[in-house]
Amino acid sequence: MKERKEKKRNYIMLFLLLLLLTALLVGCGNKGNEDATVSAPVRNTVIIASSNEPPTLDPTHQTSLMSKEMCMLMYNRLFTVDADLKVVPDLINTYKTLSDTEWEMQLKSNVKFHDGSILNSADVKATIEYASESSFAEAFISDVKDVEIIDDLTVKITTKKPSPLLPMNLTQSTLSILPKALIDAGHDFNAEPCGTGPYKFINWDLGNKLEFEMNEEYFDKERMPSIKYLTWKIIPEGSSRTIALEAGEVDFLYDVATIDLPTLTENPETEVLMKESCNLMYLDINHEVKPFNNVLLRKAINAAIDKKSIVEVALDGRGSPGVAAVPNGLQGFSAKNAVSYDINAAKKYLKESGVDPSTLSFPILCTNDEKRRVASVIQANLAEIGINAEIVSIEYATYLSKCSQGDFIASLGGVANFDALSWMKRVYHSSQIGAANFARFNDPEVDALINKALVTVDTEARLKIVTECIEKVNDQCVLCPLYQNLWIRAYNKDLGGVDINAATFTYFQDFYWK
Repeated sequence: MKERKEKKRNYIMLFLLLLLLTALLVGCGNKGNEDATVSAPVRNTVIIASSNEPPTLDPTHQTSLMSKEMCMLMYNRLFTVDADLKVVPDLINTYKTLSDTEWEMQLKSNVKFHDGSILNSADVKATIEYASESSFAEAFISDVKDVEIIDDLTVKITTKKPSPLLPMNLTQSTLSILPKALIDAGHDFNAEPCGTGPYKFINWDLGNKLEFEMNEEYFDKERMPSIKYLTWKIIPEGSSRTIALEAGEVDFLYDVATIDLPTLTENPETEVLMKESCNLMYLDINHEVKPFNNVLLRKAINAAIDKKSIVEVALDGRGSPGVAAVPNGLQGFSAKNAVSYDINAAKKYLKESGVDPSTLSFPILCTNDEKRRVASVIQANLAEIGINAEIVSIEYATYLSKCSQGDFIASLGGVANFDALSWMKRVYHSSQIGAANFARFNDPEVDALINKALVTVDTEARLKIVTECIEKVNDQCVLCPLYQNLWIRAYNKDLGGVDINAATFTYFQDFYWK
C-alpha cells in the first residue's frame, strides 16, 4: 500500500513538471515571434467633439441641430431621409394611400424599444397625439385628423385635407416614435431617452460629455453599428477641438474651425469631408420690436450686408452667398423681389424708412466662433449706414430659449431643409411663432399661400404656389439671408464609413475602425 502511494505521488509530480516545461517552451517560442502572435487591441469607441451641447434629449420638445443629431442616434421615425435626400420608410414595411386623406401603414415586426418593449400601432398613435401638444412638432402633424389602430402592426392616418407631404413631415426628429406606456406614465425623455435607435443613452455629464452604447437588439441588421460606444465631448473653442483631434484625444470633429482646415487637410493622420448643404444661415430680426417692424428698415439692413464678404472673410470662401427667403436651388426657388447688397440702395431705404440711424443700436446674439466672425462683418457693414450693432456671445440653449420666446432683437441662426414648402412652413408660418418662426412674422396672405400649397396634390401646381409665396416673403424681407455653408467634418484617417447628407445628418451607425 505504501509503495502504491509513493508511485502515485511520483506520477503526479512528473505530470506537474511536464505541464511547467510545456508552458516555458510556449512562452519562449512566443518571445521570438511577438509581433506575429500579439494583435493590436480592438477599438470599440469613437469620441466626437462639437462646439455646442444639446439643450435637451427629449425628441418631441426640441428644435436644435444638436438635439436632432442625438435623436438620430437613439430613435427612429415612420419615415426617414436617405443620403440622397429621398424620403424612405424607416419603422414601416409598406404604406399606401386609400384616398387623398387616408394613409395605411404597416409597421415592421419585432422592433424593440431600449426598455425591451415591442413596438406596435398603439405606440404610433400615442406618439402622434403626444406630439400634437408640442409647438415644435405640431406644425408637421397639424393636418392629422385621426390615427386609427387597425391591428398590432397596422395604422391608418386620416388627414383633415389632402396632405401630399405627410411622409416627409413624418421624417422629423420631433416625431420620433416613443413607447405608449412611458408617455402615459409621464416619463421624462430628457433624463431617460428611450427609443428604438442604433444607440442607447448611457450618461450625460452636463457641459462635458454625453455617452451612448450600441443597441445590441437594433432591428435593422444591415445597419447594425460596429462601434460599441460613442462619446460626445463638448469643446466650445475651435482650436481646442483641432488640437484634440491631432493629439488623438478625439476621433471626429462635428464642428471644424475653418481657420484650421489647411492644417487638418495637410495632416496625413486626419481626413476632411466637405459637402454642399441646404442650410441657409440668416440674420433673424424680431418684427415685434419697434422699429424693426418697418419693412424699409429691414430692407436697408439687408442691402447694407455684403454676403460675399461674409463667405470670404468668415468662412474662408467655403460657402455661397444667401440670395432669397429659402435656400438656393430648392424646387420653386425664386430671387424675384429679393434685396441684394447695394450700399446706396441701403441708404435710400433707410431714409425712406424715417428711422434715424443715430438712435438705432442693437445686439446680435451669437453662439459660436463662426457666427461671431459673421457678426463682425455685419457690424462693419451696418456702421457704413450709421447703424450700431453689438456682438453678444450666448450659450446655445439660452439662445434657443430667448429666440423662441421673442426675448431678443437680432440673432444669427439657420435652418436646413431640402423642401422649400416645408422650409417656409417652419420659418414663416404664423403657427410657428414660439417655435422656429423666431422673426415672429405674421402675414395672413403668406399663411394662406403656405396652407394652399400644403393641400395641393399636383406637384407642378404646388410649386407655382411655392414660388409665389417665396417672392412675397422676399418682398417683406422677413430675415436677411446671409450664406449657405459647406458641411465640414474632420476625423481620424483610420475611421471609416463617414458620410453626411445635405440636410446635415451624420450616419454614426455606419462608422467603423479600419
